[in-house]
Amino acid sequence: IHLSLETGDPASAINAIKDGRADIAVTAIPKEGIKGLDCFPIRITPLVFAASVGGPYENVSGSPQDIVSSVPLILPKSGLARERFDLWVESRNVKPVIAAETEGNEAIMALVQLGIGIGLVPHIVLTTGPYTNGFTSHSAGNALGSYEIGFIKKQQPTGSDSHKRMLAAVNKILLK
Repeated sequence: IHLSLETGDPASAINAIKDGRADIAVTAIPKEGIKGLDCFPIRITPLVFAASVGGPYENVSGSPQDIVSSVPLILPKSGLARERFDLWVESRNVKPVIAAETEGNEAIMALVQLGIGIGLVPHIVLTTGPYTNGFTSHSAGNALGSYEIGFIKKQQPTGSDSHKRMLAAVNKILLK
């Protein structure tokens, strides 16, 4: 088996699958699912604002509205988290202070670590992988909510027989 792994913007995962650039991807899964793709939810995670421990925004306080309108934010350029954020600030007529917009949680966390602002990420980013130490979180409030993180793939496997067998094995693992 030859695996090719890409990291980056979870928002682009859906197009990577649909365009055939990837066989399987991990992304946020909307409540209504994703038309034409099989979705395998793994975990529910809330959206939070991440701050660097010891950084200038470690101890911000106030409501999510107060934080968003007074603390520099590092936001995803697109995707489910950004859509929810944009709807939330629009519904409350809040003027956010946006320091940066990036593709991918890794870029958000790098800028957070530099002390540029607080970053909007799924809480799972802070509890797994390289970001379990050195960061803290501030609640993004119930309005931004939680979403499911999981695997997505095309509904019908394509390609060679070995490729189809590999996808069938992955499908079997995911359905357990």
